[in-house]
Amino acid sequence: MAPSDQHPARLESAMPLKKESNPIRNKKNQSNFSLQALSTGAVASFVAAITLSQLPIPVQAKGRRATAPAAAAASGGSAPVMNPANMSPLDHNNKAVEYGQKGMWAQAISEHEIALNGDPENTQFKTNLSGALLRYGQALAAKSNWNQAIHEFREALYIDPNNADAANNLDHCIQAQHRDPSQHLKMGDELEIEGNYPEAIVEYRRNVRADDGGPAAAALARALIKQGSNTPSRLVEGYSMMVVAVGKSWDPSQQNDLAACHQRLGDILKEYAFVAKNDNRMEPALKRLSNASVEYRRAVQLNPGNTDAIRSLVEVAREAVAIKPSFDNHLMLGSAYLLLGDLDRAKQEYEACNKLDPNSESLNLARKAFHWAIASSTLHVDLLPNTVIKAEEQLKKNPNDPVWLYIWGMAKQQQGEREMAMKAYLKALSLNPTLPKLKERINAMNGGPPVGSSPATPGKPGDKVPSTVPGANGAPTPPAVPTVDPTRVAKLAEIQAKMRANDLEGALKDANDIAMADTSCGEAWFDIATIQQKKGNLDEASSSFRQAKLLKFPGAAEAGRQLDIMRVQPQIEEADKQMAANNFVSAAGTLREAIGLAPTLSILHKKLADCLDKLGDAKEAGRERKKAAELEKGD
Repeated sequence: MAPSDQHPARLESAMPLKKESNPIRNKKNQSNFSLQALSTGAVASFVAAITLSQLPIPVQAKGRRATAPAAAAASGGSAPVMNPANMSPLDHNNKAVEYGQKGMWAQAISEHEIALNGDPENTQFKTNLSGALLRYGQALAAKSNWNQAIHEFREALYIDPNNADAANNLDHCIQAQHRDPSQHLKMGDELEIEGNYPEAIVEYRRNVRADDGGPAAAALARALIKQGSNTPSRLVEGYSMMVVAVGKSWDPSQQNDLAACHQRLGDILKEYAFVAKNDNRMEPALKRLSNASVEYRRAVQLNPGNTDAIRSLVEVAREAVAIKPSFDNHLMLGSAYLLLGDLDRAKQEYEACNKLDPNSESLNLARKAFHWAIASSTLHVDLLPNTVIKAEEQLKKNPNDPVWLYIWGMAKQQQGEREMAMKAYLKALSLNPTLPKLKERINAMNGGPPVGSSPATPGKPGDKVPSTVPGANGAPTPPAVPTVDPTRVAKLAEIQAKMRANDLEGALKDANDIAMADTSCGEAWFDIATIQQKKGNLDEASSSFRQAKLLKFPGAAEAGRQLDIMRVQPQIEEADKQMAANNFVSAAGTLREAIGLAPTLSILHKKLADCLDKLGDAKEAGRERKKAAELEKGD
């Protein structure tokens, strides 16, 4: 398959955004307030927190005094009469503060929501709203109204995830119901099943702080994406979190779940590719379709039985060809049809590629995949003769191509020429012992288990194998089996040459070809990361460096660490300034934002621990120091 030119871009640069401004006043997020349309950009961070002793703060208008509303009626009485048409967001904020001072928290919250809806970027308005929700929750908890209090505390955390007092009060209420407040994942799952995505997001966020693994981040991302159907800014946040999730560690038993994450990323990119197409913005549409195809292929690679991802891959490839019938797009569609098992249409697309660039190495790889599919399956017997001819044509050009030898052998075995097949298998084995199921096929032909079962080691005493291999002039089978694929070594060397010649697009395409064919090739992932860094795609480069690090490629860990430091340097400098000014609440928020970009950078967790100590949250500070120590140990 031919991968796209780069890893999917950050969604902020790939889709129109709207930002959420008000909290959720019921479990299904049926807000009464309109969303404010904003220009494309990252979702603003919620960095302010409020303590138990703090009340919402009246905000002074720049250049004039804040309007002082008339005295509010006592609780249960009528609200002050003011003309809403003449009230600014600042007026609503100050009116809310007056309500709060009288303990009229429901009215205060409503006014704070209107204020924030009118000025979504106002950090103080967010702080005030979260604080009002906190105080309302405390009033409800004082009456042992645990369920409603829990709802208000979670809303406070939904608006401001760093509101430590809301978190502490939430834990107290859950304990009062004789439940374990540390079971964030379980509570998040229950809330998500109910369709209460905002509160599920709160619990999943808290779970991510305790569990840095991929599945925890994916659960949060999933809830954010679902909430995005009501609040588009959450979709952006969810997309970003899902990108983080797929870059984290996953247990081998969770590969299907990881595949589902890649599929979800592909679905989002596909949706917004269609948005761009409908707006007649064809270049962004093509880029998103290409990036979606990368995610769908990764999903299929992790879970070959994921037919939904395969069909979606076909869909985005068709759209790409319809917009621009280029070589790359025809190749993408041909590979998608091949995965779907539609060989006739795959052949048509490869023929279109041949007219555009008959000498392309990518097309040669696609041809191999096409004929491999024919030779390795018993469903295409009518196509076998042509595959034999094509394989022989290629072997005349290069008798030592292990893949074409293997394809030729499989075709010959299906045609009943077992001895010829065995000769081809043995020569292919001597050239590349890592070819899929090759050793199993050799063993099965010698009376061992059939292909697909646990194979025995070929070449043991008693095995009946021919003593010669094709092209060896009757010489004995080579006793030594190389441990390195010479074709791949040559390809990797070619990538380095292209990088030196500044042919970054060609080098990236070749490196992606190798990585897609063999995800365990750490050097290919390292090259991809290096090229992405040179192209300025730092988020994608960081993800690829992490993949190379997981594969234990030398130098990947340090290169990734240096890149991450570069990516979050602005946040580190900003946090240092905030800490110097004793503004530890804002510094903690800035550092959490940086951790979202570079979760494996130990220095960020250390700095956050220092901030949390200053804020009196020793327990959370201890967790961050423990995390920093684990990361340093891993490096």
